[in-house]
Amino acid sequence: MRQSLPLALLVLGALNLFASGTKAQPPDRPAEWSTEKSLKSLKPHLRPIADVVLSFISAVNQADLKKAATYVAGTEVSSKPGAALDEIEQEMKGIQAAFSITSLNIPPIEEDKKVVQVGLQLSLINWPDKEIDTGRLVLSFAGDTWKIVPGEPGLLIKPLHNNILLYLATLAAYPNELKKSRARDEARRTVCVANIKQLAVAAIIFAQQHDGKLTFPAAGYKESLMPYTKSALAFLCPAKEDFEESYSFNSKLLGIDLEAIAAPAEVVMFYEGKDGVLDFQHTNGLFTTVAFADGHVKLISAEQAKKLRWNP
Repeated sequence: MRQSLPLALLVLGALNLFASGTKAQPPDRPAEWSTEKSLKSLKPHLRPIADVVLSFISAVNQADLKKAATYVAGTEVSSKPGAALDEIEQEMKGIQAAFSITSLNIPPIEEDKKVVQVGLQLSLINWPDKEIDTGRLVLSFAGDTWKIVPGEPGLLIKPLHNNILLYLATLAAYPNELKKSRARDEARRTVCVANIKQLAVAAIIFAQQHDGKLTFPAAGYKESLMPYTKSALAFLCPAKEDFEESYSFNSKLLGIDLEAIAAPAEVVMFYEGKDGVLDFQHTNGLFTTVAFADGHVKLISAEQAKKLRWNP
């Protein structure tokens, strides 16, 4: 379903699963902790902490974000939740990534302590061969129960590589922020695509006026292409907050006759990043923009980047 794509890509991309050749199997059981003996060995005042983490993961596996939110501090879920939670739940159903705890580390704490940080290792029930990095959750005791402390709303737009449970807890706490962050990311991405497209077109025009070749220095292409662009802002991507030049030129095209390139639509001309290293800064760090020698632009994932062609 088209509407489920953004969140599914985000979560599966963070788990490096959407490029996997393995087909997921729908989960048929809730979250489990495979080390049941360790759970039973916990001191009584620590067991409620484990129960909250397990219950939160079970709710996530069932795509029940409203229930998951009840285990997150600072959330107030009414019997008629807002449209944001409903939309996210529909998207979560397309993720098909069910988590299981393989280890849970709760440090020894006094019975009167109100905050604890737990470490946990996750596996995927329906991707048994996929390992997930260790994550951490902070829980606080308020009233008569432990709850997971969400991250700041800004976490929803940052690169997501691990600790996906913290991301989902933050999503449960601030569901309306996801739509806002998507809008900001889409706006920045649109400008970024337009900018790198400008550079590719400018380079092609430059070549047409210089015997079909790109004769400018790779590191100093800006000075050569400035007359062919609409603004100096074309060299910047708004997703990059340090206001440094965002794009680099593929130096392997220097002195090459563009018309002699056999497959210009496959050869990188400009890319986000530096020294051949791509900068993935769109959609929570999952994508980057690349302009090709024929002038077209694509959003590229890390998996797709492995197949990019740099030599003409």
